[in-house]
Amino acid sequence: MGKKTKSICNCINMRRAANAVTDYYDRILKPSGLTVGQFTLLKNINWLGHPCSVSELAECSNLERTTVARNLKPLFNVGLIEDISKPNGRTRQLRVTAAGLEALETALPLWKTAQQGFKENIGTENLNIFNNLIYKLENI
Repeated sequence: MGKKTKSICNCINMRRAANAVTDYYDRILKPSGLTVGQFTLLKNINWLGHPCSVSELAECSNLERTTVARNLKPLFNVGLIEDISKPNGRTRQLRVTAAGLEALETALPLWKTAQQGFKENIGTENLNIFNNLIYKLENI
């Protein structure tokens, strides 16, 4: 790939940065078998502390419901989450399985390493500025 240059488009620059950060976290989480997106969904399902619907998970994750539903499929496929809703139930009731809890246990220290590395890379002051800017951007 050639030399990376800034775009005059703020949106493109944000997308490039988001992709770079996602790739960074995914590289560090790789030994766990999870991507950062999968880790976040598992963590949020577990954090809720009860079986949750896709809509509740989407709200908790601050993501679109359709995005969450799509990103849950690989977690179902490898048995990290299960649907414990009643037959003919109108909404799924998601729960982390024992294998999912093991995956979280493996991934959590890796995620903490990624968090610390990110902080060290941009510095504490810049991290505070970054988080304030992200909050403002999410509320545009």
